Amino acid sequence: MKTPTLSALCLTLLLGTVPIAYSSGTAVALSDKAVQVRADQAVERSRNPMSETVRSQRASTVLAEKEERFTDKKLQRCNKSQDGIKLRMQQISNRGVKQLEVFRKIADRTKAFYETKGYSVERYPALAAEVDLQYEQSVASLRATQSSQNEWSCDSSNPLRAMSGFSDAKKNEIAALRAYKDKVRELILLVKQAGGTQ
Repeated sequence: MKTPTLSALCLTLLLGTVPIAYSSGTAVALSDKAVQVRADQAVERSRNPMSETVRSQRASTVLAEKEERFTDKKLQRCNKSQDGIKLRMQQISNRGVKQLEVFRKIADRTKAFYETKGYSVERYPALAAEVDLQYEQSVASLRATQSSQNEWSCDSSNPLRAMSGFSDAKKNEIAALRAYKDKVRELILLVKQAGGTQ
């Protein structure tokens, strides 16, 4: 039992005569009892590192349970800004739709140009099919983003998880749109090469 007291004493000597804790930029003087408790916790953690893992798992479980619903104050704040949040989510979702339309027009015009010029490249049919497949995947990811946007509400059972779901769906949509854009770019280069060979 002398070890924790000795650790607290060493910690006190290292920190100076009045131990100080910094939280959010504000210095707070700690009482001797608080120093003793922190020292005891540090000794316990050093003795049993596995308990730290268990402690962090418990903390994340408790946090997940707390996140299920907003408290009254958080719910009131959320309800005040809910329309703005929904509008922003709608704008984010619409941006993806507009990008997909632009890429689709470029792909369609490239295909039409290829056909009107009468080019013939062996790799073209396979690449055109890949472009169409990537378009379908992009549409599916856009629908997932829009549905997760519609599911979010301050009153839902877990608004933070729903917002995280929207964020994940948007990341997947961005990746799908990028892949579609790359395929369209490949198609354009192939058509250019076909025009250069004839």
